[in-house]
Amino acid sequence: MRIINFGPVCRIVGDLLIFSAMLKATFKAILFDLDGTLIHSAEDIRTAINLTLGEYGLEPIGYGDCVNFIGDGVEKLVQRSFGKLPGPIDDRFVTGAVTKFRQFYTAHLTDTTLPYPGVTETLAKLQKYNLAVISNKPHRFCLTILERLNLSDYFKFILGGDSLPTRKPDPGQILYIMKQLNLKASEVLVVGDSENDLLAARAIGAPAVAVTYGFRDAELLRKHQPDYTIGNFNELLELLGD
Repeated sequence: MRIINFGPVCRIVGDLLIFSAMLKATFKAILFDLDGTLIHSAEDIRTAINLTLGEYGLEPIGYGDCVNFIGDGVEKLVQRSFGKLPGPIDDRFVTGAVTKFRQFYTAHLTDTTLPYPGVTETLAKLQKYNLAVISNKPHRFCLTILERLNLSDYFKFILGGDSLPTRKPDPGQILYIMKQLNLKASEVLVVGDSENDLLAARAIGAPAVAVTYGFRDAELLRKHQPDYTIGNFNELLELLGD
């Protein structure tokens, strides 16, 4: 009879269970990026930016370019989208283009935008934690989209790129929520799809989860050394042991 030693396997499983229990006990708040993390919104953003470009007689941008331009706020999105214009773009021009973009985006916020698979169900199971949205998108857009998608009630805080004087990769949004909840950095978990999320978390020593299904390449995210990586949103439950 062959005797199989299950000791190493049992130890590995035991270590994973202990690790999961430690995570569950440690984190008191989970902070989520919005675009590319909770919602797939790129097509509606592209619609609005292409309508804006059309106002100036310019060619539309493709989906890939749009995804690459998202993440640093509306002003940067507009500047990058108008990047083929000859010469520098002055502040007055950007201000006018941003105003037009906001008008178009308001009319197309949720034409195709939806939560990523598993988001709604997972958020419902994470209500024991203090949940928050920290986005570089303007606050009113964040709130309207979350309300229309029936997600807003899951969050204790919803912060946009204009809610505070700074935005990601500055850690100001994280620090604000930590102060409101009287938490340490080790008690806060940041979840996002971009380098800005990881840099903001790293700046104050908060653990971070990179989602690889969003708007950034998985290899790029790994270069920023996230603490954890997930390929589907509901894997967050497994990570936390919930």
